Amino acid sequence: MAIQRLAVLVLVACAAAGAYFFGVRPDTATSSGFHAVFLENNLVVIGQLSGYGGRHPVLKDVFYVRQNVNPETKAVSNVLVRRGGEWHGPDRMVINPDHILFIEPVSKGSRVDQLIQEVKSKGQ
Repeated sequence: MAIQRLAVLVLVACAAAGAYFFGVRPDTATSSGFHAVFLENNLVVIGQLSGYGGRHPVLKDVFYVRQNVNPETKAVSNVLVRRGGEWHGPDRMVINPDHILFIEPVSKGSRVDQLIQEVKSKGQ
């Protein structure tokens, strides 16, 4: 288990170094400007990523998926939630890069992009 974790950390560190040194940028023609960040605790956060490859990557305009379970039918539904409504009113999320498994761009027109646009249009 420790060897697998070390291997994942080495791969993440190599990817981060490659992005830093080679200036990996999202393809603006297909990217929505948002990234899905997959963390090792199974949380996926979506936002506008900056500082990737550095010591403190930052996500702004952050969203996450909340699962709701209907107590009567046991049906599970996923809802996209915008961070910021919490008691402490965060306007950004600073991520420990050691806990990032991988990062993927959110494509324009994807279901996640559509949901983000819906939430923004409602002023939430």
